[in-house]
Amino acid sequence: MDSFAPIPSHEDQVEIELEKLVPFGHYPFSWFQGQRLEEMVDEISKHDPIDIIDGHLVRGSLTGIRIISPIIVRPTTDDQYEILDGHYRVAAARKLKRILQLQSVKIPAIIKRDLTDEEALSEVSDTNPIRLLLKHGIDIFCENYIQSDGYKCLAGALICSDGNSSMALDEYIEHFLLDDHNRYDLYESIYSMGNPYELNEEECNDEVVAREILQIITPEYKEKMAKLEKSKEERDIDALSKLQATIEDEIPELVRTFVRKDSGYIQQLKDYLNFDLDSYDYNDIQYQRERAKLLFFVHMVKKRIFPHANILQLLSRPSMENIDNSFLGWETSNGKYVKFVKHEIEKELSLTRKSNIKQAVSFVVNTWGDYINALCHDVALVLATGGDCSEELESIIAHMQAVFVYQKPVECRFAPLSPLEAFYLRLTQSEYLGQLYDILEIHKMSSGADYSVPVKYIKKMREFQLRKMSTEDIEKFFEPENIQQIAKYVYLKDETSKEERRKIRNSKDKVFRFLDFCKLADPLGIYNVMEDVTELLIISCLQSILLDSSNEIFDYAFHGFEGGKGYRKGKIRVQAALKNDRHTYDALQVYWVCRVMDRSYANVGDSNIRKATAEVEVRCIEVLSRVLNSSTIEEMLEASSFYLNKSTE
Repeated sequence: MDSFAPIPSHEDQVEIELEKLVPFGHYPFSWFQGQRLEEMVDEISKHDPIDIIDGHLVRGSLTGIRIISPIIVRPTTDDQYEILDGHYRVAAARKLKRILQLQSVKIPAIIKRDLTDEEALSEVSDTNPIRLLLKHGIDIFCENYIQSDGYKCLAGALICSDGNSSMALDEYIEHFLLDDHNRYDLYESIYSMGNPYELNEEECNDEVVAREILQIITPEYKEKMAKLEKSKEERDIDALSKLQATIEDEIPELVRTFVRKDSGYIQQLKDYLNFDLDSYDYNDIQYQRERAKLLFFVHMVKKRIFPHANILQLLSRPSMENIDNSFLGWETSNGKYVKFVKHEIEKELSLTRKSNIKQAVSFVVNTWGDYINALCHDVALVLATGGDCSEELESIIAHMQAVFVYQKPVECRFAPLSPLEAFYLRLTQSEYLGQLYDILEIHKMSSGADYSVPVKYIKKMREFQLRKMSTEDIEKFFEPENIQQIAKYVYLKDETSKEERRKIRNSKDKVFRFLDFCKLADPLGIYNVMEDVTELLIISCLQSILLDSSNEIFDYAFHGFEGGKGYRKGKIRVQAALKNDRHTYDALQVYWVCRVMDRSYANVGDSNIRKATAEVEVRCIEVLSRVLNSSTIEEMLEASSFYLNKSTE
């Protein structure tokens, strides 16, 4: 019986007996377990041809091992081969060999010779348990591995898993690299997010959840329970009855905290997030489990993990400062709270479930992004050629306003979301809403700006628009002889003083800081921002620095949970954002980009285009925001399609 399928030949490829393969560093094969191993067993299993019986596909019986992609090994001194890449393939083959009782199995392999230990380790996958130990000091089979410095440093690092989605390293370890027995010991409670233990119906009861919470977070409760057990042993009836009465009084009070109509957790979820936990059919045991876990989680977050922050209220008011942007390389003070909540919920959802939700939301956002860009481009093109599209704009805006009356019932074509899926949908939508809401506010702040540029400068400004600037070019721009010629275009007057030109030279660092702000338009670095810098952009930036009011305040409201109660107003001077390298609010960075772009349009005589496209963008963002406030995927997709069709009629 063949133990593997024919594979393409390779210059250094051989077939090696399974028994001659050992893990890197001679660590045990027992380390390769969990879902990752089970998926690999299924992937390399070879079956008889699939049969069709009574119109149904029936899988054939297991007949052998099929490994297509060769592993990578290096030879050892004792006639063995050390695995560098392919540990799970080999572990799966060993398991199948036992099941099939095969006498001999050969594995396709590529041999790499004369590697140093460091070079060999670099071939081992970053998510391999051995690599985690040797490179990062994370021993996932040690009871306290989550306390190691390496784990604390990397736990939240994102790794790609299937091309459509990603998960954090800690979640990957728990879900893919450990079996259930090892996973159970990681969690404080059976109600902890990510715990694979399946709650039974009784354990989903609110009273049982409340009792678990009290046992975990209330020292006095633990003391009472210890005394209760002692009274039982001593058969002290009076003490026993008194203790039972006080203990049982605490449980109903906590349950009322869950369900109280005016301010209970379920009502707060409804008020803050438009998420109705009471709307589900709890004849479904999975829904019961998710309800119990969510109530447990909300209480632990509010009373134990972040007791000084109203997390649900924060989630209800998304802004650039209140969403998790860590995957883009920056993290705000409030974003850390949102990141924690999102990450914990993700532990309960499969990669497929998370991916479906993320893809649906990103599809809607990207569709509207393309529509806005195309619409603004068309408007700009018509206006730039001297055309008049005022009637078309009025029609579009009228349609955009009209669609706010949309209340069309949604025909369900998708499987209904579970409670935790629906909660995760709200979190995912908020990632985008936080940016959209702030962009709307920024447009309001800048809508009154009116930059008057003398006609005699416009032709030259259009020439500047065509001149691309490298970093070296920008450095030369600030040389004295160049500033002498360019100053009049910055100050929009023919005669400039020595002091005014000195101010231009001293603004170089501020210009470079502004260019860093521009990266917000391309946070993932898909293209190099510096490739699109023009001389006009530099001049427009200098105008915003030198001509705009130095006393302008960025009147931006944001949650101050990191150090205060409720809201506080950010009385920040706009000009101060470019003076040092300290953190600048993301919304203020976007505001700076908006101001400079306003100047750029005015400098080439296109203020009318800027105002028209800004109005179109605002209307579209208002509609998109409404779409993203939908409570289900079906409603969101239906509403998005309806609005797009309506706006193009």
